[in-house]
Amino acid sequence: MRLIYFTFLIFGGCVYSFTGFEKAKYSKVTLTVFKNMTVKSGLEDVFYNTISSAFSSDPRFTLTSRKNAQIIIEGEILNYEKIPFTYDEQGNIKEYKLTCKIKIILVDSKQREILNKDFIIWIKYPSTETEERGIQLLGKEISRKLIEIILGL
Repeated sequence: MRLIYFTFLIFGGCVYSFTGFEKAKYSKVTLTVFKNMTVKSGLEDVFYNTISSAFSSDPRFTLTSRKNAQIIIEGEILNYEKIPFTYDEQGNIKEYKLTCKIKIILVDSKQREILNKDFIIWIKYPSTETEERGIQLLGKEISRKLIEIILGL
């Protein structure tokens, strides 16, 4: 009886992962710097860095050269907006909302366009934080959306 219990304890455990078990059909990825069509300078650099970091830290993907890529991520930042989102009782801004309209273009290794679609992504952040911090959070949300899209292909 002890042997059965011990065997179950060793081999019957649960597995937990933040990335899940879904394998990516397109695991070798190249990321290009998005074209920034807005007046807000530097968005393209922040987004490139946060998206690169997200794909680098996800074991389902490998960032690689264009020559070795199964999928190429291209994009355009079409619009960027910062507006007050919530206020406290005295009418002071409590949170800001950052909204970004981006065009995502995914191309496979044979240069066939898989996706060409506009997305509106937004986040809110506390007024005690800087706009730069909000932009980083926006980049992380764009990264999350990109990974979700690629895993769904």
